[in-house]
Amino acid sequence: MQQYYFDDQGRFVIENYAQAKPFSSFLPGIAGVQGIPLWAYYVNRGQGIASFGVEDKNGAIMEFFSANRSYSLVPIHGFRTFLKVKMQGEWSYVEPFSAVHPVEREQQKMLISRHMLEINSSNPDTGLEVRVQYFTLPHESYAALVRKVEIVNHSAQELELEVLDGMPAVLPFGIDNAAYKELGHTLKSWMDVYNLNNSIPYYKVRGSTADTSEIHQIEAGHFMYSFVEEEGKTSLLSPIVDPSVIFDENTALTFPDRFIQTRVEDLVSQQPVTTNKVPCGFSGYTARLAAGTAVNHCTIIGHVNDIHSINERITEIATMPYIERKAEEAKALIEELNGNADIHSVI
Repeated sequence: MQQYYFDDQGRFVIENYAQAKPFSSFLPGIAGVQGIPLWAYYVNRGQGIASFGVEDKNGAIMEFFSANRSYSLVPIHGFRTFLKVKMQGEWSYVEPFSAVHPVEREQQKMLISRHMLEINSSNPDTGLEVRVQYFTLPHESYAALVRKVEIVNHSAQELELEVLDGMPAVLPFGIDNAAYKELGHTLKSWMDVYNLNNSIPYYKVRGSTADTSEIHQIEAGHFMYSFVEEEGKTSLLSPIVDPSVIFDENTALTFPDRFIQTRVEDLVSQQPVTTNKVPCGFSGYTARLAAGTAVNHCTIIGHVNDIHSINERITEIATMPYIERKAEEAKALIEELNGNADIHSVI
């Protein structure tokens, strides 16, 4: 049953949002005077984010679709979380927020605040709760979307987890939106992923794709990095950029066929194909959660003119204190801008 209300933090809450009437909105495209803005479009389906990028549709990192398409496509083409859970010696596969393989008694919740979008999934069968937060990165020299995921074990027993989390498709920078809609298969021939040796994939085309006699090299690109924090220790995660490593030949992307059959460390270690195909942006890890404990991981996906600026700062920006500080800055920035406006409704 769907319910709508404001909680004690002023967030607008939608219980079981995937069964509610569809709607769409944007995160605030504000990054401060010294920041670089990023647009992020979301709907109340799947894991929320329908598309995001820089400047306009031609700078999309997640392919842009209008609302009527997004309502049906987001559960497959948006962010995905794949879990294998070991309980009492038996492994089972679970995908929170899934519309293809829904959990029968799963409870979903969407919480909307001025600066952040949050979604929660509670599974009474496994005792796992998955909490996701999205906000745009303020006061930085590059634009990025932050995705923070917390997996909590509410059961009375220890759980062993294998986790894959990320995007099934990342559009490399330099792709024209209209051209991709018409000639997507052809434009794959320009796509490439660089910088994997630093565990920070850099997505861009090798050269301009316009049908002209003169071509030029593309220097700017989209980037991604992920890290996990467990028991106070932070580790940069190795990315998976080849979707076939996860989905095998399941081009419908309905199930991660390879992940279901293979250990996550084996997938991460596989040699990817990084050229001439639409890349993905996943990261994977294993965790052992005692009763009442949690594991946190973050994925930051954005745009930068020079990937070396991210490489040089990775030990600073791939930490939970940095992410928490930026979340507070994002909140303070929006509150400052909205400080002179306040609306109350009385029913």
